[in-house]
Amino acid sequence: ENLRSAGGFVWSGSSAQAMVTSNGFCGTSSSTEFGQGAEISMEDSDGRLPEAYDYAVARMKEDLPSIESIAKTVAERGRKQLGSGPVSSQRGAMLVDKRVASRIIGTLVGPMSGGSIYEQRSCLADKLGDAVASEAFNLLDEPHLARAMGSRLYDGDGRPTVRRALVEAGRLNHWLVNVYYGRKLDREPTTGGASNLVVPPGSRSPEQILKDLDWAIQVDGFLGGNSNAATGRYSFGIRGTLFEKGEAVAPISEMNISGSIFELLEGFSEAANDPWLYGSCRSPSLLFDAVQFSGQ
Repeated sequence: ENLRSAGGFVWSGSSAQAMVTSNGFCGTSSSTEFGQGAEISMEDSDGRLPEAYDYAVARMKEDLPSIESIAKTVAERGRKQLGSGPVSSQRGAMLVDKRVASRIIGTLVGPMSGGSIYEQRSCLADKLGDAVASEAFNLLDEPHLARAMGSRLYDGDGRPTVRRALVEAGRLNHWLVNVYYGRKLDREPTTGGASNLVVPPGSRSPEQILKDLDWAIQVDGFLGGNSNAATGRYSFGIRGTLFEKGEAVAPISEMNISGSIFELLEGFSEAANDPWLYGSCRSPSLLFDAVQFSGQ
């Protein structure tokens, strides 16, 4: 009865490319892409018009979730926003939904680029080999996953791609340095950009994790905000659900999280067992401790 509008969308495409470099490299590749999604607009009792959407993309059409499951997710996310608002500012646990975990991962990966490091606008410039997260956190660059969106055999310099543990047990192992910036930095190049970013899944479901927490906010959307690659500081608007002892208590909106990406990742405690497979960032839901929430 609160539905204002609803719509669905599908797309598909294919591409092919050839790359020839002056050092004699010649490579060709081709790919396909299929996607589908849905979006709705709701009418809240206070006159607001909250919106919700969901979509999935895959190399092969048969790898997509059913449109019925996407529609169900959109409907659930829309209903959760009705009556939402801020709660009192507090420091507590945050479970980031797998669909939006890429926002956190991207805040860490961006400063890994060779360009940022050479131009002295990276908070990771002096962190190679150091701890940048808790020992529970691992981040892999996996270029050879079958049918994955970011898979590739060679990078933008024509160099063969290899699997790398970018962050292992919390320690930063690699920057993302192409040939050009490798010369500038006098370092052996790795690769100019990531392929499939993978956070290894844990053993428990999000529901099991939430049951063990007295107070937690499950974040299923980031609204605006920004991050500074040079300092590692971030500020994001969030929406989601407040949970107490595993029970949903209130829908959340008009709140922010802020702080340092290092402090956030130092508080990483667990990955759920629900990896997101419909993009190049293949992360499960992620649990962080002692996050600063700003609300009322």
